[in-house]
Amino acid sequence: MPNDYLAQLRARRNQVQPEAAQPLPTNPLARSKPVSETMRVVELPRVEYELPPGESWTARLARPGCSYTLRPLQEAALCAIADVQGGFLPIGVGHGKSFVACLAATVLDRHFSIILAPASTVEQLRETYLELAKHFRVQPAHIMSYATLSQPRGTSLLEELALPYEDRSVVLVCDEAHRIKRLESARTKRIIRFMQKHQDVAFVALSGTMTSKSLKDFSHLAALSVRDNSPVPRDRHQLASWAECIDVAGRPSGHDWRMVAPLAEWADINLRCVGQQRSQLIRRAFQSRLRSAPGVVASREGSIGCSLILDRQQDLPVPPEIREQLARVEIGLDPQGEPIPDDVTAWRHSRHLIAGFFYRWIWPNGEDHAWLEARRSWFRWVRHELQEHSDEGYDSPFLVAGRTNREAEAGARRGIHVSWLRWREEKVKPVPPVEAVWVSDYLVKHAIDWLESQRDPSILWYSSSALGDELERLGVRVYGAGEIPPQDAHPCAMSIKAHGIGKNLQSWSNQYILEPPSSGTAWEQLLGRTHRQGQEADEVSCRIALHAAPFAQALRTAREDARYVEDASGNQQKLNYATLI
Repeated sequence: MPNDYLAQLRARRNQVQPEAAQPLPTNPLARSKPVSETMRVVELPRVEYELPPGESWTARLARPGCSYTLRPLQEAALCAIADVQGGFLPIGVGHGKSFVACLAATVLDRHFSIILAPASTVEQLRETYLELAKHFRVQPAHIMSYATLSQPRGTSLLEELALPYEDRSVVLVCDEAHRIKRLESARTKRIIRFMQKHQDVAFVALSGTMTSKSLKDFSHLAALSVRDNSPVPRDRHQLASWAECIDVAGRPSGHDWRMVAPLAEWADINLRCVGQQRSQLIRRAFQSRLRSAPGVVASREGSIGCSLILDRQQDLPVPPEIREQLARVEIGLDPQGEPIPDDVTAWRHSRHLIAGFFYRWIWPNGEDHAWLEARRSWFRWVRHELQEHSDEGYDSPFLVAGRTNREAEAGARRGIHVSWLRWREEKVKPVPPVEAVWVSDYLVKHAIDWLESQRDPSILWYSSSALGDELERLGVRVYGAGEIPPQDAHPCAMSIKAHGIGKNLQSWSNQYILEPPSSGTAWEQLLGRTHRQGQEADEVSCRIALHAAPFAQALRTAREDARYVEDASGNQQKLNYATLI
């Protein structure tokens, strides 16, 4: 049985885990001296959670007449949770994380679980829990959204939910745990405060996209879930050095490479090479350390028994009126003739225009000329500064505003300071509402023609609410925020933000992404809606609109992200193994 297996596992590695979880540090990212943190990580025992033949959690937890059998990866994840009284589980989409989330309290012998999930998946997770309760022994659970925790009334919500129970009877499970990767967000701060105050509460983190670009995305999650077994340094300085060497955008110094040298030695790799090859080697060393750490189970296999085809739509002509507007954006003016302050804003305008529209302000009481003039002047200065004087610590509109404000407060009164002071007075006013103005409906009509021409029911994926509204106006069934698509496949359009994560859409096998994301994480989640366990088609097909430069660049950036994730974690990414045609 699993308990016998765990006892043998602990005995083999001479590290018997106590009943209660190891205490959390005051700050999960600042535990001990940097060098000791490096050595702590490399000296962690190697563990592989594979139950011996004949032993299973299915047999132990199932009710009479149970018709489910837990998958090997689910069994391994439950073993890890029971082993270290928590779990750090980078498990890919479609591998049954929901079952693990619902059964975590049972294998921990805890009486109550709080399960956090994205708002778009809460109802589905509640249905899974109720269905699972018919077949397995599950403990009482409160399932709620991260958005609920982020609200003002969410300040003490975790405390209130856990109050009737002893800390050793509670487990906090974070499904799609990448939703709390930002340490500065209210929800993340509330979870960390709760865990610091209630150190005997177990913590389980699950996500198919635990990281997108940096170790800092999940270092605190590993510290919360597996405590002293964290495969990531918990000291800020050591973490920073590791991140410089391993991250997508890292710029490691000689000091940083010396700090990760013990990891390279542990993995028996030679770092005498340079550049990208060196980064790839240290990422793979980290991958090995991550996947073999106590309390960690990560998926690897990408195949689910059907192929994944990405069809690049590159020959759709962009109408002249759209090209004319894009040319204005290239010289720094938005479609209303207003100055564009930075490249990110220009990129956003370009994406909207390629989709066929732009947003303009609505002035119910006439234009506010003072607001407009102050904004124009300041945005021109920002663009000039970023083009002519951009440097480290001075390379974004926010940083330009911060420095200019400090200089103005100190008495500086050059043109940029006068412009900032005028805009500082005006920018406190509410931003006027916007409406979509359609320059061309070429993409909408193309998408509808494609949808109607498909033999099998298909999905049109969109990002911009204006595009979804226009598709709906022209007769397409559109599922936006707050709407749950039925399980039977039918021609429709879906919002990537609302339905591109956590939904089981395997009854569809054909789709068209009209506005491709630039994030590898977003792609992995989106493709995993249809290319997942339970898909009965031999092939999942995904057409991608790549007929304009910003869309093509978005896919290139996402594939770079996917290569980093695969190198660092070993989770095979759909963008990497899909067939591109």
